[in-house]
Amino acid sequence: MPGLGQDLFSMAWNLITEPVFKGVFTGALFEFGRDARPSDLEDESVASFLNRRLGGPQPGDNIVSAVLHGIYAGDIYQLSAKSIMAKAWEWERWQGSFGKAMVARGRDRTDVIQRRDLVLGNDIGPKLQHFLTGPMHYAAVYTFKEGINTLASALEKSLRTNSNVRFHVNDKVTSVEYDDETDGIKVYSVAYPLQLHADTRYRSRQLGTNLRQFTPKLYQPSPVEYYLPLLQNPSTPSPLLTP
Repeated sequence: MPGLGQDLFSMAWNLITEPVFKGVFTGALFEFGRDARPSDLEDESVASFLNRRLGGPQPGDNIVSAVLHGIYAGDIYQLSAKSIMAKAWEWERWQGSFGKAMVARGRDRTDVIQRRDLVLGNDIGPKLQHFLTGPMHYAAVYTFKEGINTLASALEKSLRTNSNVRFHVNDKVTSVEYDDETDGIKVYSVAYPLQLHADTRYRSRQLGTNLRQFTPKLYQPSPVEYYLPLLQNPSTPSPLLTP
């Protein structure tokens, strides 16, 4: 592996010859010429996607597997490429290769973005203070100054002002059940042998549905569109280009 005291040539040679990087450079070099996925392929595993695009399993098994296991505690042979690697997945659909898509982005200043992200960006962009728009345009992750706990603390503070909300702290919950008769949720606690009941009928009427009919569904990303960023003012709504 590259280390301190090595010159640029030595570090490059180590990267090329290091077993852990086997298949990475040759795979990336020839990725441009590989066929795009079939048009009827709706999703595949991360391992399958990398195997197709890079020509072998080594990059996924040696590098990507370790990274994604640390982030998602999951197996790249089970994780969804469409969800985990959404950008690269859409780049392949757009240009037939994520390598070609990266070239197109730099050459034409064109990229692919989900419709919901574009709508959100155009909504909050004008509301941001001017000094934030530039840095946020190039940032991928945002957080609160005091950490993500800021959101939970603000939610708790707001709920405590509601007379209809009671907090039970340090109570061990033994079970949570759906109440078919009242369309509500029963929460059983050690400290409170009698069930705590959270009525959801009002919420169900708001949604126009019943909790009994609710079943989790796989996340389906919004349709994507191509857009041309306006580099002079990143917060300005970008004109859409049809695919």
